[in-house]
Amino acid sequence: ELARDKAKELIAGLAVGRAPTKPPSIKAQIAAKQDRKKYTLEALTAAYCDFQQARGRSSHSDARSIFRIHLIEAKPSLAATPAADVSTEEVIDVLRAVKERGHARTSNKLRSYLRAAFETAIASHASHEYPVSFKAFAIKQNPVASTKADSSGNKADKDPLTLAEARTYWRAIENEPGREGAMLRLHLLTGGQRIEQLVKLRRVDVADDSITLYDSKGRPNGGDARPYIVPLTKLAARAVAELLSDGEFLFSVGDGKKPIDASTFTTYANKRGAAIESFKPKRIRSTVETVLAARGVGQEIRGRLQSHGVSGVQSKHYNAHDYLPEKLAALKLFEAALNGTNAKVVGIRAA
Repeated sequence: ELARDKAKELIAGLAVGRAPTKPPSIKAQIAAKQDRKKYTLEALTAAYCDFQQARGRSSHSDARSIFRIHLIEAKPSLAATPAADVSTEEVIDVLRAVKERGHARTSNKLRSYLRAAFETAIASHASHEYPVSFKAFAIKQNPVASTKADSSGNKADKDPLTLAEARTYWRAIENEPGREGAMLRLHLLTGGQRIEQLVKLRRVDVADDSITLYDSKGRPNGGDARPYIVPLTKLAARAVAELLSDGEFLFSVGDGKKPIDASTFTTYANKRGAAIESFKPKRIRSTVETVLAARGVGQEIRGRLQSHGVSGVQSKHYNAHDYLPEKLAALKLFEAALNGTNAKVVGIRAA
């Protein structure tokens, strides 16, 4: 019966002058299978990380590590599967395994990176913004899109230092000579900016009274980083002056051609904060926010100072105020708190 139906199809095609469709050759079929073996899930994650690195995204190293440990080494058979064949159920099984090993937060990060990798491959069919090489994965749908993040793994990692601990850290770096001390002072006195962004500070982005950083957070598919300006107190400007050289990058121990790694900066900070229990430089960020909140600085100004919580149509498109006076006043309050000065507490809020 199948043969009869096929014959009818051929006859109908000939009747309208259409040549019968030739089935793909054995050689073409083998080549297609080899291509599918080449464009695996592991290959997709590597291509995504390379793309992120090329766009200057510091998250590429974190993504590579998570993919290697929790996917490539933990699930080699899935990693070797053609990316276009990966199912939602297989993704969920991987995420569940990571959580069950006690890494709920990491499972959410793995989910986020995987979702972004598939979205990048899909977007390559519709936008020239993405490398054409992603089209070869032939991905038409995102198996991660319908998965849900684990709410237990998304709790804020705050744990701020007490003001006394912050003062202890400040005293350890306040008068330390050399580039390391200046780097640590600039980080603290500019409000605990994200280390991954701060270490990339360039001479071209330094003004007499401010620095410009670039926030790529929340742009997993490689969108342009958002610039934001951080004003400098007199002490912070002095730290910048100590770091300026003929090189391109301020956070460099060599000729300034290459910035130090964020992990190197963390090592510097941990050494000076050794006297503080469970000290981590990332705790400085929440410390600044906590100290400023206690001194009447409004949530919007705190968010704009640290480049978070800036969203919405009004903020993105209509509000052109740079908030530099408010951010500078907040930094002066924090600096006064570090020095134990009884600064006048005022409500610094958005105008």
